[in-house]
Amino acid sequence: MDAREEYEELLRYYSMTRGADRLERDLAKLEETGLSRDEAIHSIYEKLFGQKKRAKAYRPSKKVAIILVLIAVSPAFYLLFSAISPTVSATLIYEGNWSRVSGLGLLGRNWFLKGEDCSMQFLIKNGYYRALTFDVYLEQYGGGGKIDKIANFTVNGGIFPVYKRVNFSVSTADLNVSLYQVVIHPEGTSLYIGRDPSSQYNFLTYPWLLAVIEPLPNLPANQGGVHGIPPLVVPYGLGVNIHFIAPSQRELFELGMIEQAGFRFIRMDFCWGCTEGEKGIYDFSAYQALTAALKAHRIRPLYILDYGNSLYGSDPGGMPTLSQLINYSRAYADWASNASVVFKGYGVIWEIWNEPNGNSWGESGGVNGYSTLATYALKALSKENATVVAPALAGISSADFGWLSSFLADLNSSGTLGLLTAVSVHPYRPTPPETAISDYSAVRSMGVKDLIESEWGYTIGGSESPLTSVLGQADYYARIYLTNLYSKVPVTILYDWRDDGWDLANSEDDYGIIASPSMGSYFSKYFPGQNLTYLFIKPSYYSVYTTVRVLQGLSPKRAVNFSDGVYELILKGSNRQVIAIWSDSPVPSPVTYGSAPVPVTLDLGVASVTGINAFGQVERLYSSSGVFEVGAGPTPLYLMINSTQYRWVAIRLIRRKFLAYVRVK
Repeated sequence: MDAREEYEELLRYYSMTRGADRLERDLAKLEETGLSRDEAIHSIYEKLFGQKKRAKAYRPSKKVAIILVLIAVSPAFYLLFSAISPTVSATLIYEGNWSRVSGLGLLGRNWFLKGEDCSMQFLIKNGYYRALTFDVYLEQYGGGGKIDKIANFTVNGGIFPVYKRVNFSVSTADLNVSLYQVVIHPEGTSLYIGRDPSSQYNFLTYPWLLAVIEPLPNLPANQGGVHGIPPLVVPYGLGVNIHFIAPSQRELFELGMIEQAGFRFIRMDFCWGCTEGEKGIYDFSAYQALTAALKAHRIRPLYILDYGNSLYGSDPGGMPTLSQLINYSRAYADWASNASVVFKGYGVIWEIWNEPNGNSWGESGGVNGYSTLATYALKALSKENATVVAPALAGISSADFGWLSSFLADLNSSGTLGLLTAVSVHPYRPTPPETAISDYSAVRSMGVKDLIESEWGYTIGGSESPLTSVLGQADYYARIYLTNLYSKVPVTILYDWRDDGWDLANSEDDYGIIASPSMGSYFSKYFPGQNLTYLFIKPSYYSVYTTVRVLQGLSPKRAVNFSDGVYELILKGSNRQVIAIWSDSPVPSPVTYGSAPVPVTLDLGVASVTGINAFGQVERLYSSSGVFEVGAGPTPLYLMINSTQYRWVAIRLIRRKFLAYVRVK
């Protein structure tokens, strides 16, 4: 048995006894002693299972067996056994409607359109000697919301742990459009199993979610545009990175989920080496299948014209030597131009390469070599009236500004800077999203007028900084979009659509807003012989969905940044306005997240407003004076005001006694 198999066995054991998070803590302690992760996994595995598997079978004599039975049924044994650290756990092995989808088989999910029935199946373990009654609650995600009791059942006790499978259904017609978590409480104990939204990555927590969703209203298609950079209107510039072409049946279903969340763009590699395998012969069929599917879901593509091609470059990865650079750039430009012709009319945004300030161009002329390639591409693509962005800059800190400045100077010298539709950047950072606001300003100070963000995300696993929590990632992804709206950046591309896997040690596995479909390999043991597909959303999906649902059709009008780290963004449409308010909380740890909300007083001049947070919790607020007190925390809060009138909004930050008046236009 290898380390992966041992880890999976340990994960099953811990999830049913001590909790999956405990496994990671135990492994971390062993790794601190100098053991590798695999050695730590094997050490715990041997301790728990090794001796049991090697032990000789023992059969007690009849006399011993009779004594054991007498002891077991005695009142004294009952009292003694009940006092010895009993264990209770509930393992959710399935949540969702089993529906047969063509090409998918049975589909399991933790999200439901309002009105659908949600069927649940639990495996309950009672380690107490006595019977226990279990109550099942729905609790609004993130805490502080309404708690509803939805079921209860009894599991008998015994000398040895008793297991029971429990099935029941919940009608979402009776629930608000919100994100819930399932919590199980064994009566007579202090346990609330399943309540840990701040935990580090734990794929087993995702099925404990229950998301109620309603379809987003259709916005006018022409308002979002079919060409060029979209207007600064929610959600026309919102997108997400994907990693598939020629979509399978499951991936076609996922495109529906992408549309349902409110995304209007996807970003995907448009592989040079994959589509030109013979000089001058192009095969775009796989991308044509993807593009047609995107159009059916009202989604535009942002295609990255990457990476190397060994037909023209002899360096590793198909990169060019300096002597090959000119011919290489011409071939790249011809390929890109042909692609733009084939996909004309689909509203494609073309991006020249991905993060060239990384290592890919180090041996091919660095920034000047990339600028040469971009110059040829811009000249060719401009003849097709294509929308072109570059350079997909990795990072926008001061360390990256020199590279960007050189690139812009090269384009200016070649006369092609005016052919670039917008500058694209990837503002990854070990700090909260709001710290990008000043970096955007620094980029614009270089003479950049049009700026988009084409990749940005936060991981919840591995060693990359910051290591955020499941809840923290959800807050951050909503705040990435708000930060870009605040900074008047019209395109926001979140990274990533789905987790690449569920390896706790691999940061790349954990950027997604839905869980990896490979989770099905874990749950399949409960349904042998079935073709299972699991598409569980993460809280990040719901925070994005709610942000779009509340803000769709609106444009940012005024932004305020207070010294206490409170941000306020006023968005307005034809007949309503919304105030988004949040704080730039410190970088969360894997165990705890956030801080107490900052108290804020708003003089809105209306008698009532509706408040809704990023997870769908709704509260109606009333004030005869028109003054409201709210808490600005790491989870964005949206205050909806139904009014078409101009008004003055007074926002007073109590902590600093600072008063700012902002005119809403």
